[in-house]
Amino acid sequence: YRVGASKDGRAVVFPHWRDGAMVNFKIRDCTDKKRMMTFPGGEPCLWGWQVIDANQRSIVICEGEIDAMTLWQCGIPAVSVFSGVSNLGWIEADHDHIERFSDIVLCMDMDDAGKAAARKIAERLGLDRCRIAKLPHKDANDCLKACMTPQQIADCIEAAGYIAPDELRN
Repeated sequence: YRVGASKDGRAVVFPHWRDGAMVNFKIRDCTDKKRMMTFPGGEPCLWGWQVIDANQRSIVICEGEIDAMTLWQCGIPAVSVFSGVSNLGWIEADHDHIERFSDIVLCMDMDDAGKAAARKIAERLGLDRCRIAKLPHKDANDCLKACMTPQQIADCIEAAGYIAPDELRN
């Protein structure tokens, strides 16, 4: 993922690469995740495009960079939304790159904000190609910290289900 650190070692630098060019970056304090900043002129794009193979037609989108790296550790290449679940500007910025995927697994945090965002993102990207992952802990990293095996986490991603349209009736 090409993650770096500030010179003083007190912050993590998450560069946003797309098509071989850095289009943005986020700097996050190591002790206070609320203290972060992004490049003012940068694009609000998904983080982690550099690990997605150009021929891949399935993608996992999660809520945070640490979760994307956790999924990668489990053998699942993943990207992360830009600047939390409330900022969906990345959808327009990455539209052409997302268009090629026929299977999109949304692995947001298991809190109310994450669940609401997953639905909103699925509606924007297409319910027919988006599945929602359900994890037994708050996020992928918490699953790993709770001693779930990489295979158990991968099984949660594989078991992700589709959202039925509101108009669908029994």
